[in-house]
Amino acid sequence: PPNEALSGDYTFTTEPDSTPPLIWGVTATDITGTSVVIRWTTNEPSTSQVEYGLTDTYGSESLLNPNPVRTHSVMLVGLTPGTTYHYRVKSADALGNEAISGDFTFDTVDDETPPTVSGVEETNVTTSSAVILWLTSEPATSQVVYTDSGPVTDPGWADSDHVRDAYGTWTDEDSTLVTNHGVVLTGLTGDVTYYYRVISRDGAEKEVWSDEYTFHTSDATPPAVLWVDAVAVTDSSAVIAWTTDEDATSQVVYSTTSYAGNSYGSTAADADNARTDYGSAVPDPEDGTLLRSHAVVLTGLTSGTTYYYRVISHDAAGNYVISEEYSFTTA
Repeated sequence: PPNEALSGDYTFTTEPDSTPPLIWGVTATDITGTSVVIRWTTNEPSTSQVEYGLTDTYGSESLLNPNPVRTHSVMLVGLTPGTTYHYRVKSADALGNEAISGDFTFDTVDDETPPTVSGVEETNVTTSSAVILWLTSEPATSQVVYTDSGPVTDPGWADSDHVRDAYGTWTDEDSTLVTNHGVVLTGLTGDVTYYYRVISRDGAEKEVWSDEYTFHTSDATPPAVLWVDAVAVTDSSAVIAWTTDEDATSQVVYSTTSYAGNSYGSTAADADNARTDYGSAVPDPEDGTLLRSHAVVLTGLTSGTTYYYRVISHDAAGNYVISEEYSFTTA
């Protein structure tokens, strides 16, 4: 066998990594009037940050993205249209070795075009509120002007201040730049027609106001019962006649027991309670024909008996009226 010799033990220490990442391919893409995307590549995973400003001394920087990547992308927003910006990129590896690129420039778009508005509609209209929706062709602010005083003609307004003054009421401007807009109007009056326009302003302060649109809030007022009487009373029947101040349905509840002390509101649940208390309702279900002059025939009554009754009507909006109690006695 060969003769083998073994040395004594030795050690060595590696030098720590002090080499920063290599940066290349720095470009400015997706440039608009108010934003840009800065892209670059590094030879090892590293962080992402951009310094930028109106000169090569910069003055602003993006938030540091600590996620180590080789392909970098940082969006800068809130820029001024038609402006030259200087920028440089910075990346640091896991040991904190930082590389800084040279100086680069880009020009934001000189935006002279206001957004365009489309898809204006109102939804979720109630007696006191409505939601106005619309789209814009670019990210923009959101505001609605409105009035219940009648149509407002555009005489060639110079700016949105004149639009607001013409309508008199407006929502606070939502300064978030979006393309899908939604504004809630509150404090409205029931059964009223409102006229409105939407206003949007892009990041370059170019503004647009829409054509005029309308919506009608829900009716919150129940019908009023103007007159009630029991006519053509026989030993087994009677006709209950009444009038309302608006078109409404027809129904009579009746009993041989008085429920004059009961109080009812103006909802469908209140009408159900009256039907339950009195026990008999004619017609059942109610006559849904909307009328102002009402007549309901009660049959199968008992001779010489006092009957207590109320009339029930509701309008097209579902507002109920339940009359006070009346009575008649069969022959």
